[in-house]
Amino acid sequence: MTFILMLCGAVASHIFWREAPLKGVGSSSFLFIAGGLIFLATERRCLLPLCVAGVIGFIAEVIGVQYGWLFGRYYYTEILAPSFLEVPIVMFCAWVVLFAYVKNMMLFPRLPVWIEIVLSSVWMTALDLVIDPIAAHPFNFWRWVDSSPYYGIPYRNFLGWFIVSTLIFTTTRLISTPQPSANYWARMVGFGIIILYTLAAMVYGYFLVVFIGVVLVIVHLGILGVINRTVSLRSMQKPLAN
Repeated sequence: MTFILMLCGAVASHIFWREAPLKGVGSSSFLFIAGGLIFLATERRCLLPLCVAGVIGFIAEVIGVQYGWLFGRYYYTEILAPSFLEVPIVMFCAWVVLFAYVKNMMLFPRLPVWIEIVLSSVWMTALDLVIDPIAAHPFNFWRWVDSSPYYGIPYRNFLGWFIVSTLIFTTTRLISTPQPSANYWARMVGFGIIILYTLAAMVYGYFLVVFIGVVLVIVHLGILGVINRTVSLRSMQKPLAN
């Protein structure tokens, strides 16, 4: 309930006042709560992949901030404090949330492992195409030194996201053979973040981001529709089998 209220408050704040709630001070709390919710809703046997995803993502952020590798040159502001090695600790939760969301959306249909990893990494990169322009500019979570025509974000950032995401999904697949059960909260939290950033992009006039966000919403709803239809058909077939 706390997460839902904070999400609604963030959406309303950007729509009506064109600013982050509490001048952005509540952003870290929002991400910590989102990450905590994912951990609480995850089966114990699936907690290790979440931690691995968060650690790999956080290490990638440290490398990016300290050396300018992977994503390009950027630095974090004080909004998401506290930080460790100049990277907000809450970025661990941010990577966990996105990983858990994409992983759960890719549970169906069953695909060859390498195709699942590639599609999951593409999905993560598409999420960053929506998140990064808003987080870097209106939200002011971080600032880019390097630039490009795509809202001032270097193209290599998205290549870096694909590479790091591929490493995350490959590693977690190697250490966790059994597939996790569907996690309602992972899907809801991830979808809520897409809605938040897409609406914020609409408010601030980032129309290419809006387009990408709408495509992600359609993909999300389409996959859920297929999942729900499959579950319904299987439930109808069970009594016939008996």
